[in-house]
Amino acid sequence: MNRRDLVITFLAVGIAQDVATTQSQKVGWRIGILSPSSAAVSGPYLEQFRDGMREANYTEGQHYSVEGRSAEGVRERLDALAAELVRLNMDVIVAVTTSAVAAARKATATIPIVFVSVGDPVATGFADSLAHPGRNMTGMANFSVDLAPKLMELLKLAVPRASSIAWLGNTSNPLNVPATARMQAAASAIGVQLMLTHWNDNNDINAAMSEAARGGAQAIVVSGDPYLFEHRKEISDMAIKHRLPLISPYREYTEAGSLMSYGINVRAQLRQAATFVVKIMRGAKPGDLPVEQPTTLELVLSAKTAKAIGITIPQSLLIRADRVIE
Repeated sequence: MNRRDLVITFLAVGIAQDVATTQSQKVGWRIGILSPSSAAVSGPYLEQFRDGMREANYTEGQHYSVEGRSAEGVRERLDALAAELVRLNMDVIVAVTTSAVAAARKATATIPIVFVSVGDPVATGFADSLAHPGRNMTGMANFSVDLAPKLMELLKLAVPRASSIAWLGNTSNPLNVPATARMQAAASAIGVQLMLTHWNDNNDINAAMSEAARGGAQAIVVSGDPYLFEHRKEISDMAIKHRLPLISPYREYTEAGSLMSYGINVRAQLRQAATFVVKIMRGAKPGDLPVEQPTTLELVLSAKTAKAIGITIPQSLLIRADRVIE
């Protein structure tokens, strides 16, 4: 064999190996997305995940497929939906919020799980530690329960006259207890009375909002509960009806008509979830991938809603906002 033939042979072998490696890493992966809310498995949320995959040169339909499952606000459906994804032989499950992760963990101890927007992965037992989560799970935390002081501070800046602020949480959510405790401490720190507005998965959200208004609340804080999130438009409409300035941890509430929000961008976390999925597709073990914490929190204000409920947003808040909805 002459030198030219030898070079051609090596090139051919190298190309064949590259193709084989690419195929073993990319072709035929089945990715399940599990969420209590329909938003995370469709529209701009799902598109963010696809964008993250595209950035890593993975194309849907060629290198992977997606199976989305949403409980559509019904907590009891999550376990069955998680079990269904396992039966469909998913290679990775992306679980959005704490309740979805709990259902996915119950359904499988072997399929890699990438969690998104989990309140506290260590406290909930999803990770041994942030640096070394262990087992078959990793992903992104949101630590929304730790936002209580900031939410209270921002709401008080927007409504200085408020002396009684309602807290709308979900009593069906186990994280509601520590979240309520933090909110009570945050309210005491700024000298306002916290009114507990009770809601659970089976209650009428309109009744809960009316309860806050009848009780004399001058503003309201909404928890990051995913089942409340399903009612964000209804909650926002009721807040405007009762002229209640409302703050939440998610910008989607403000986009739906609430006054303001401060917290993580869930859509961006779904985009980041793709990087975890890609690493797993390339051979990484989920338990070896450190849990990521949010590095950016965004403040979104609605000037339109402020006008509708008859308040003026201070200039000091407007200049701090990442986005103002006119």
